Amino acid sequence: MVMDAKMSIKEYLKSVGVSKQEFASEIKLSRPTLDGYIEAYEKSGRLPRERYQIIFDSLFREELTAVEFKEKLKKMHRLLERDVRLGTEKLDARAADEVSRVKNRMLRDMSEKDWNPSVYAFLEMMLENYRRDAVFRRLAEYFVFLNRSNVNEDASEEQKPYFVNFYKTFDSLYKDSKFDYDAKYYDLLIERRDQLAKDRKAQRDQKNEELMKLLSSTAKEMGTEATNAEIIKAVLEKLQTK
Repeated sequence: MVMDAKMSIKEYLKSVGVSKQEFASEIKLSRPTLDGYIEAYEKSGRLPRERYQIIFDSLFREELTAVEFKEKLKKMHRLLERDVRLGTEKLDARAADEVSRVKNRMLRDMSEKDWNPSVYAFLEMMLENYRRDAVFRRLAEYFVFLNRSNVNEDASEEQKPYFVNFYKTFDSLYKDSKFDYDAKYYDLLIERRDQLAKDRKAQRDQKNEELMKLLSSTAKEMGTEATNAEIIKAVLEKLQTK
């Protein structure tokens, strides 16, 4: 059944044999919060949290029998429990679902003996760098564009130079199972790798130096009576505000 426009959610829940307390428990809301959500939804059809917008729309805007309603409610309950287990309850629904999919795929892959650690190191680098490095970002977008985009979807002008060069490189690799290479470019690769390693070390050294200065200045501010634990706590609080 679809909830009648003249019927309140409370009345509708009663009609499908679900109490408000049971409903609140299933969707992990306190009674006051549930009452506020019901009031908001009945007035405007909108809720402040995306996950609960999806839940209410799914339960109260579709034609459901009492059995179907209860089955869907149980499904929503399992999704919310999943979010708690994964620590994704504060993410939007799409992000939480993506975390779950990636986790499940990783578990399946790692259950095989020949799983490749370099793949996961690369994924970590992608996550760490794609916001500030266009090459990482465009590389990910390239593979999604090639394998998952709609037929009529076009690349942006910013993407096209990257996509064309990625295509030229990867296309040649796929076509030729045996291919030669210019040794000088391997030497340049090694130089670049070593330079990146030096840059990372320099960044670590700088951070360590900054941390030691912060520890020293905080210890002076707090005086000799402060314990190490108190000083570290103060330092962590300062780092969080930066």
